[in-house]
Amino acid sequence: METSPVSSASNPGPLNTVQLTELSAENANIRFSLGHSIVQDFAIYRDILDEHHERRERIIKVSRDINNFSKKMIFALHRAEPKDYLPQFSATSEALIEFREKHAIVLKLLHRASVDLQGSNYHRYQRSISGAMQEYIEAMTLEYYLIHGKLMPKSALEADLLAPIDALLTLDITDEDYLLGVADLTGELMRLAINTLGQSLTSLPARDLDSIGGTLLPTPEERVQNILLFLRDLKSGFDGLAHTKVSPVWKKMGAFKQSLNKIEMACYNVKVRGAEYPPEILRQMLMSGSDIGGGSGGSAGGDAGNDEEE
Repeated sequence: METSPVSSASNPGPLNTVQLTELSAENANIRFSLGHSIVQDFAIYRDILDEHHERRERIIKVSRDINNFSKKMIFALHRAEPKDYLPQFSATSEALIEFREKHAIVLKLLHRASVDLQGSNYHRYQRSISGAMQEYIEAMTLEYYLIHGKLMPKSALEADLLAPIDALLTLDITDEDYLLGVADLTGELMRLAINTLGQSLTSLPARDLDSIGGTLLPTPEERVQNILLFLRDLKSGFDGLAHTKVSPVWKKMGAFKQSLNKIEMACYNVKVRGAEYPPEILRQMLMSGSDIGGGSGGSAGGDAGNDEEE
């Protein structure tokens, strides 16, 4: 399979000739400085350890900021209206403007972290930035789904991370981080589906917003149905992966199944049991997560939780 330019430019795996030369020269200098005296040797070891801890602390601090701003990106997407994702409204939407501002900040933080994550340092400190990278992937894939209705490919995420000035100072997205970020996406889509179902039960006429600027918008029921079909396709893809019970992906599958089950039970409650309750009461029960179906939803959720605990 042919490698894309973005992937090859952002791949931190094999070191290039310049990096190998610099690394060899640095190691040669360290070896040359050792052996003269015990005090001098320990001073060299101290400097190496100090540099390691300082670099790790810088990466962790940047990761916290990336995680924080990525969450704010997700919150902004949840505040946006469906019409805001249309091209004629996206530029003036306050929620999407905030999303783009936070997105620009996250990219600057990622590029700052990339300085300490070049070459072999990427694999050495990757665990320190992995959680922040997954949160960023979750935010970007959520925006991509709300605009295009499908999963954002890994190549598009890598293109978004490509530094505008120095193409070498960028970060690679590992397959594991991509899968874990997509697995986290299911929780946000579950919240979106439940909120959309709750909005469909209000007394306000939903069809008045369906035709704006000549573009037909889907009804709340259609949006929830699309989310449900998307998550089912996503689950079938995850089920095809070969992973053990100790893998990070497997550990997230319990929450994935629980999110999918909650949407299915909410749709069942609205369509089948909805006539038994006034719309406002039904909406409050949906938003609070109450099980109208008599306990079957709780049982399925419990099964999902047990799967995660095994």
